[in-house]
Amino acid sequence: MLEDRLKNYNTKYDKATIYKICINDMVYFGSTCNFNTRKSNHITHMKNKKNNKTAKLYQFIKNNNVDIENINFNIVKQLKDITKNELDLLENGYIDSVNKDNLLNERKSCVMISRSNYFRNWNMKITCDCGRTMNKGEISKHIKTNIHKRLITD
Repeated sequence: MLEDRLKNYNTKYDKATIYKICINDMVYFGSTCNFNTRKSNHITHMKNKKNNKTAKLYQFIKNNNVDIENINFNIVKQLKDITKNELDLLENGYIDSVNKDNLLNERKSCVMISRSNYFRNWNMKITCDCGRTMNKGEISKHIKTNIHKRLITD
């Protein structure tokens, strides 16, 4: 199964697009091999009043009664002969460039890296916003702790 996923990430796309959706000062980045189809899918989900999608983008539109006419779809970059992995890395760079308060992406794209790089990154020391130092692989668990929440609010 992992081999199948790795093959998908090494598959070359003839063309691909990184795009952003802008709603006032809020931004969502995405990537696709067919921008028109992806845009159409987004619009379908946005127009659906009974939308049960939990994605942050669609919830923001629903909760703020955003009109479709006030949503801008922009092509950021068009690429040729690129792998899924390379495309995801580029998309993540755009996601990282935006202030998190203005970001409608829930998470970054999944980038497949080698097992040795995965564990090297896992054990890399980082400092959390609360001031505590830990292994990178422990940060998501740490953020949910009461200690982290207390340190952030103090």
